[in-house]
Amino acid sequence: IEADIPDHVMALAEYADDVTAIIEMSARTNALEPDGVTIHGTTGSLAVQFANERIERIQPGGARETVAIRDEDRAGWTAELDFVAAIRGDAEVTMTDFATGVAYMAFLEAVEESAAADAASRSATVRESDVVTFLEFARSSMVFRIDLDRVPPRTLSHVPPYSLNNARVPIDCRCRITERDTGRVHTFVLGADCKTERVGATADLWLQPNADFIPIFSDDEFMHIKTFARAGMVSQVHPPGSGMQHDRLRTPIVETFDRVHLDLVEREGERLSTGAQIVEAVLANAPLVGIHRFETDRYQVTIEYPVKTINANERDVVYQTDTGPILFPDLDADPPDLLWRMELAFSATNAPDWAEFIVRVRTPIAPDVEVYHYSDARRLDGIANEFHRLRDDLPAVHRRVALP
Repeated sequence: IEADIPDHVMALAEYADDVTAIIEMSARTNALEPDGVTIHGTTGSLAVQFANERIERIQPGGARETVAIRDEDRAGWTAELDFVAAIRGDAEVTMTDFATGVAYMAFLEAVEESAAADAASRSATVRESDVVTFLEFARSSMVFRIDLDRVPPRTLSHVPPYSLNNARVPIDCRCRITERDTGRVHTFVLGADCKTERVGATADLWLQPNADFIPIFSDDEFMHIKTFARAGMVSQVHPPGSGMQHDRLRTPIVETFDRVHLDLVEREGERLSTGAQIVEAVLANAPLVGIHRFETDRYQVTIEYPVKTINANERDVVYQTDTGPILFPDLDADPPDLLWRMELAFSATNAPDWAEFIVRVRTPIAPDVEVYHYSDARRLDGIANEFHRLRDDLPAVHRRVALP
């Protein structure tokens, strides 16, 4: 009998961003380490043992230390239960969605083809998947945890009634900026507008003077934008003597929050390529996601946002968005300053190749009086505008992304 399933496989895989993996799978090796993964970096390694539920940090000199795993981060094996629950419709897919499953099978096929041909094999399915997913913004949130007993935050302007708080804020926009010369991608996530408050107080819940509060997270930094009654107003940082807090504050995530994560709900999208399709989707009250794509010699930009207010005229086949706020980047900024120089804007478009943005800026309203207002209109030509109808007939994919 000719055997066509190997007992032992070792694969050398090259991934994007110069990541190389050595993958070994065996049914005939004995007395070796249990199933696990070792990740090597420039400043050390992480050894993960699945069977023992153990993670070790390995220093360049070989010293090892155990990484503590929080109870809330532990999870048992529930693959079969999750599979059955998804089929029955009792639960949504949270780990391996359809696109990931296809990529997994494509990888195995590439390994088999490589072994058969005794040469490297590249899987087009993995690298060029036709499955495109978008955020379901109405169900996606950022969650940041403040614990005064663990990390004194740098964002407080008052004495909080309690030392612990988890804030869940809806996501309003996701912006990705790619450096063209290096391929590095910077991701920025905009939270919904709220007001400054005292959480859990028995009275006087709103801080005075009050301000709009908008959080923005990058991969490793946090910035808030506050809008007071007048531009230039400041508030005292808590504790007193720590300085003044201006309308913008930028800080590393690890120096302000106990932890931060993004709860992302993603769905496959159907591209609406004509004005008639867009109008039809609007009148059908379909959930829509918009995309702005543009570039400079230095950067490529993708802005993903929920289509909130949109106008539609089925007689003349005209549509026009009026939606925001979204993130509007300053592409003259160097990469380290992209977050700090990010602005807020509303966008309007009724064509596939241009859009107008009205940007929040300091705006004079009287002698020596300025406010922050959406008043600076800017037109971008050569932009690519896309609209996608979320496929609510297909299951959503839930992902939790820890920052940083």
